Amino acid sequence: MRGLFLRIYAALAAVLVIGLLLAGTLRSQRHGPPFNRDIATFSSFPSAAASALGRAAPSEQEATLLQLSERFRHPVRLLPREAVQATLSDSHRVAFSRGEPVTVTELGDTTLHVPLAGQPFVATLGPVARPDGRPPIIIFLLVGTLVVLAVVLSVWLRPLQTELEGLVRVADALGSGRLDARSRLPSDATLGPLSGALDLMADRVQASIRERESLIADREKLLHAVSHELRSPLQRMRFGLELLDGETDGDRVAERLSELQGDIDQLDALVGELLDWARAAAPARNVVAVDLNDLAWRLVGDARRLRPGLRITTRGTADTIQGNPPQLERALGNLVSNAARWANTTVEVRLDAATVEVHDDGPGVPEADRTRIFEPFVRLDAARTHDAGGVGLGLALAARIAEQHHASLTVTDSPLGGACFRWLGRPPPPGPAVE
Repeated sequence: MRGLFLRIYAALAAVLVIGLLLAGTLRSQRHGPPFNRDIATFSSFPSAAASALGRAAPSEQEATLLQLSERFRHPVRLLPREAVQATLSDSHRVAFSRGEPVTVTELGDTTLHVPLAGQPFVATLGPVARPDGRPPIIIFLLVGTLVVLAVVLSVWLRPLQTELEGLVRVADALGSGRLDARSRLPSDATLGPLSGALDLMADRVQASIRERESLIADREKLLHAVSHELRSPLQRMRFGLELLDGETDGDRVAERLSELQGDIDQLDALVGELLDWARAAAPARNVVAVDLNDLAWRLVGDARRLRPGLRITTRGTADTIQGNPPQLERALGNLVSNAARWANTTVEVRLDAATVEVHDDGPGVPEADRTRIFEPFVRLDAARTHDAGGVGLGLALAARIAEQHHASLTVTDSPLGGACFRWLGRPPPPGPAVE
């Protein structure tokens, strides 16, 4: 920070000094000849006056005085010798009596008296103003301005120094791994925009790392769950094969083979669900406007075939939402089939604009489990068991598809007594849909 202060101060001081020097030069040029010209004038005047006035007739003296005044740029007069001698000091009077020029200074003005040989007159040049020997006022002005400039810069840069030091501390903290460090300077501060950008970058980095850690944790959890889900049917198949070894009873063999076929079907369903789960992780493609009314009627028909004894109905009218038709059908189909699996007597699909609600009169979902029910391979002990079928990815797959479609999927209590799964979709933009 000290280096910044010195650089700014040096730049401003250089500009100021150059400006004042230029101003002083112009001022000196505007206010007459320099003093060395006066010195040359005093040196050459005695001989010139003696030569010009010594030869001039009385009638020519006025013209000669005028010429000398113009030549030497100062007034030239003829004064009586006695009058001039009376004003001189003793030392000057002695030199004057010998016919030598005498220079007299009074009140800052200098006058040169030149005795004219053989005449009762003295040629007088002046008075000439002697230059001030004190330092020019521009020097005092320059020094004072530099001092004031230093004080102003110090006061102005002090808050900036504090803000910069804070940003440096935050940057060091972020570099050392303390991702919760923030500068949080006011927006109207000098470095407020830089502080906001730094804090926003830190928020994004921290969110990205947390997301990465969450993804790693979810992946490990998913791998553990997948290994568990695969191990169970494989162990049953291995046990069934061991039971088949040496079995001669035809009925028992057929029963074992049927059990093995069921395990194979479960493995096939699990692999299919995992593939769908992996594909649903990518953003939705081939997005078009999908009519929720048609989709809901088809899904209700499929659910009626799944459980013919249930009362499955639709209510309301929906609009269209943006999405990939196969993925939307898979997600909403999972919600309807899940309700049909757990309902006692009734399933109701309610439509309203871009919203789809699937109600059932089953056991419902406890409030404490309404978030984790959308996690992969989660089954609630009270109601969702292996005996109910499925591999535990249906609701998780629906939640992932909702996320990729910028929709929301939640579960609450239903007026029917069971669960209500609510899908809030994204309405299409104005204009024709683009595939």
